[in-house]
Amino acid sequence: MIKNFSPEQIATLRLMRGRGIGPVTFFKMLSHYKTALNAVEDLENGNGKFKPASVDSVEKEIEKLAKMGATLVFYSDDIYPTALRHIADFPPVLAAYGRLELLAKPQVAIVGARNASINGCRLAQTIAQGLSKQNWGVASGLARGVDTAAHIGALKEQGSTIAVLGGGLDHIYPPENKELFHKIANEGLLLAETPLGTKPTAQSFPRRNRIVSGLSAGVVVVEAARHSGSLITAQQAGEQGREVMAVPNHPSEPRGQGGNHLIRQGATLVQSAEDILEAVAGFNLQPETTKPKVKYFTREQLTLLEDPTPPEQQTPAEPSTIESRIKAFLSTSPTTIDDLLAALNIPQSQAIATLTELELDGEITRHAGGKVALVSK
Repeated sequence: MIKNFSPEQIATLRLMRGRGIGPVTFFKMLSHYKTALNAVEDLENGNGKFKPASVDSVEKEIEKLAKMGATLVFYSDDIYPTALRHIADFPPVLAAYGRLELLAKPQVAIVGARNASINGCRLAQTIAQGLSKQNWGVASGLARGVDTAAHIGALKEQGSTIAVLGGGLDHIYPPENKELFHKIANEGLLLAETPLGTKPTAQSFPRRNRIVSGLSAGVVVVEAARHSGSLITAQQAGEQGREVMAVPNHPSEPRGQGGNHLIRQGATLVQSAEDILEAVAGFNLQPETTKPKVKYFTREQLTLLEDPTPPEQQTPAEPSTIESRIKAFLSTSPTTIDDLLAALNIPQSQAIATLTELELDGEITRHAGGKVALVSK
């Protein structure tokens, strides 16, 4: 099955399945080596930090994917979603299971509490169903609660949905969503950044969430606690230049305090699919004209998102120096990203990209409240 992919794609997969290489490091390598083939040739005989995966291992992955009816989508493919390519740390390769044509469809992400109330789930399902009627896709993370309700609602009225997984395509999580998993595989699309055999962990979900928001014109938060993964997704959406939206909740409802907080911080208040479509009406998926609305966003990040220059031609300023400065500043005790930016005086866009790369490489971990820390070794 490896013959169905080009040598450059195989080299890309070997790098992304290799040791110590995440999305940001991958594109730094492309900037240096010009091609993934050149990078693999130089690195595969080395004993340093970076080590490409073997040809045999990626061939086995491709064969297993083919047997289950799945495939790989590379950043260089025409079908790779334009919106996702506009985030700073987009994945060079994704495993995909289902209807690939949905990658070209405009999406809205719906996220929220895993222990959502009946009313919260009902509202998420109604909103998703309303978006489907207007020919919009719904992206989410296949988690319990709001995510599950959003996927179910989107598939009604012959609609569509994209579920981004925290593990590999062969790990259904949570287990009770097995039937929904297969329904999405048949009628929607499942995506995974990690290889087959990867079990989801707590560290997997922030990485997954950046893809959920990156695929979308905007993110809607339905029921979320003040410190929750849903607010991290909303923050990522703001950093990516996406519309951040939230459903208001009663002040006495703990599961609604996160959404209320977002609204106080400037997120768009929404209560229906119509409200959402009005908020994202200006989002254009064409790369040369994409100028997303900006919330919690710096001028440096806006420039990065609007810059049509291919990633291999972009040269971040002293990335290794920024990485070493961040690692030197952090400890195993959580520190807020705001404090990190203030102390190091570095552009937020480069800090976020470097933090994500360090997280993907297993060197830092995220904590509630927008905090990060070094992984204890």
